[in-house]
Amino acid sequence: RQEYFRGHDDDVLQIAVHPSRDKVASSQIASFAHRSPPIYVWDVASKNILSTLQGFHRRKVTLLSFNSSGQFLVSVGGDERHSVCVFDWKKRTTIFSANGHLDDVYHICHNPLDPLEFTQVGNKHVKFWQYRDEEGRIGGMRQTKNMSREWRQAEPQVVACVTYSREGFPIIGLEDGHIFFYGRGKASAVQTQGLLEVHDRIHQAHAGQVVALCSLESEAKAFVSSGRDALIKVWGLSSGESRRGSNRGDSQAGSVKWSAKRVIDLTPLAMDGMRAKIERE
Repeated sequence: RQEYFRGHDDDVLQIAVHPSRDKVASSQIASFAHRSPPIYVWDVASKNILSTLQGFHRRKVTLLSFNSSGQFLVSVGGDERHSVCVFDWKKRTTIFSANGHLDDVYHICHNPLDPLEFTQVGNKHVKFWQYRDEEGRIGGMRQTKNMSREWRQAEPQVVACVTYSREGFPIIGLEDGHIFFYGRGKASAVQTQGLLEVHDRIHQAHAGQVVALCSLESEAKAFVSSGRDALIKVWGLSSGESRRGSNRGDSQAGSVKWSAKRVIDLTPLAMDGMRAKIERE
């Protein structure tokens, strides 16, 4: 049977699941009763509200993400600066808040290996956050390693999604269909830890914008992507040389070779409820 959480009084915009899987955070737009849109953290089984976070955001709360320990919750608001706020949700206190970006923010994701780090992506930007710094740093999309002569550097564009590798580095999906992998650059006398740089890519992973990315917990070197080409691809390490020009979007250069181990074509789902077509490598 279906059960419902009935705490909201207007459109629900975002849901985030706690790492323990037994709690959920949800947000909404501002309403007549709530000029500052509330964020509710509630118990999945009982539907009881565990915490209400309110007073910082205006208009709406568009994004939510728990950190890997589950102690903190990050939110992004719908104001002009897409303000970012980090809450200790149990204590109902704000850890810090800052401006997100003037352009739209589409996704945020925490590093599974560092509970105090997350990445924000959106229209023409990537931004890396550290709790201890209480501010983000704009990242580049220029590839610094493993660059093929046939490729062009990425122009500023929409970045709709981000996930993390099992090594704790961001992976982003671009509007032009590429998937970029970040790594650490060289440390310096001023910068004890190297900056995050694009070190590799899957060139033309999708024929069109990459709209979603998800790392697989069950496999060390695997993740899933989806694109506007109506394809879902499960990526894994390639057993041999990459096939140049393959329509599977295999990685063509770099220290790691990726190939689509499974491709699910969702196009038939739009035609009389037909089942999706699944192709295996």
